[in-house]
Amino acid sequence: MELPSDTPDDVVAAAAGGPRIPQFDPTVGIPVVPPAGDAPHRLVVIGDSLSQGFQSGAVFNTDLSYPSIIAHQLGWLDRFRFPRYGGPGGLPLNIELLLRTLEERFGPRLDLWEVPLALFAAREFMDQVEDYWERGPGSEAPTFSAINHSLSVYGWDLRDALTKTAHGCEAALHEPHDDLISQIVENNGERAALRVLPRGSEAEKRMTAFDAAAELGKEGIETLIVFLGANNALRTVTELRVEWSGNNFRDPDGKREYTVWQPEHFASEYAEVLAAIRKINAQHVILCTVPHVTIAPIATGSAARSKSDPAISRTTRDRGCATQTSTHSAINTSPAHRRGPSIPQSMCTTTESSKPSRMPVGWGRTGTSAILPGCSSAWPHGATSPTSMRGRHGGRRTPSPKH
Repeated sequence: MELPSDTPDDVVAAAAGGPRIPQFDPTVGIPVVPPAGDAPHRLVVIGDSLSQGFQSGAVFNTDLSYPSIIAHQLGWLDRFRFPRYGGPGGLPLNIELLLRTLEERFGPRLDLWEVPLALFAAREFMDQVEDYWERGPGSEAPTFSAINHSLSVYGWDLRDALTKTAHGCEAALHEPHDDLISQIVENNGERAALRVLPRGSEAEKRMTAFDAAAELGKEGIETLIVFLGANNALRTVTELRVEWSGNNFRDPDGKREYTVWQPEHFASEYAEVLAAIRKINAQHVILCTVPHVTIAPIATGSAARSKSDPAISRTTRDRGCATQTSTHSAINTSPAHRRGPSIPQSMCTTTESSKPSRMPVGWGRTGTSAILPGCSSAWPHGATSPTSMRGRHGGRRTPSPKH
């Protein structure tokens, strides 16, 4: 395989060695012992958009994020604390809702003379979103008395999770401009984070996500999931350029020019993540980094290939999306427009037991594609259908009864 001339030497060597053999043993060979007792906080998650429930360009249906689904499977959703995002489709821009709004007004196809009207309608929708978050009800983040169990924010890389606080996010907000052309919500990442990070007191405002988890750990955490690292490489896909990290990769401003981290830089920052995790009192920890995506949506669509490629056709039909992920993936994070989320069979099967069995204490390091299969083996009992399934326009369907 031919690589660009500026590819780091360790990447060249790794590419020559072929794909890494996945580690399927969640204990990675480390002996563990059963927990001494029940922990009051059964699930805490630190992550990025994959853990926050980001879909169709916005964080909106956070009750359909995989942490919320797992919490429900544990029978703990009523105590699982996670942020909510209202307004016209969430933050920063719900592309699905925008397209459905245009479809309802103009139909599934646009005539040439309707294009200017559709553009004005799209701008009107985006202006409503911008006004809600910059000047309307969404401009003031709610204050909550208890720390969230879901501590994930879209766009975060390793350094963001290690350093960002509510105090810093508040300081980064500036007076928004009602731009005539650009209608994207300004400081949308900071606005999203202010609904995640603790801010009940001045001391809490200076807590990072790891500090917040450590605070919960003082009372005891059963399972901590840390799912970070994707945004240290994702921009190579979204921006279609490769800019390897330089020596100022730790600088919050300097790192913005990079789209992918050199392995040694990523390892250095991940070591800081591990050091922060060791300060958290959790009975067991699941670590995940960059997900295994076999087809990038921006590069290859499935519409033109669905008839000729059975695998793509089956994926699109079964999951209601246009991307194919690793066959080991348990949950598809793309929106299922009409059918709700794709739920793994192991998490939908009802059993006689009403309380999940508990995992032994210890750390389990697993490939991202195996995270939920690992979780389903950790919580094999008491699975019921999810409490919240959303229909075409986000309307709530009747939940399946528990058995």
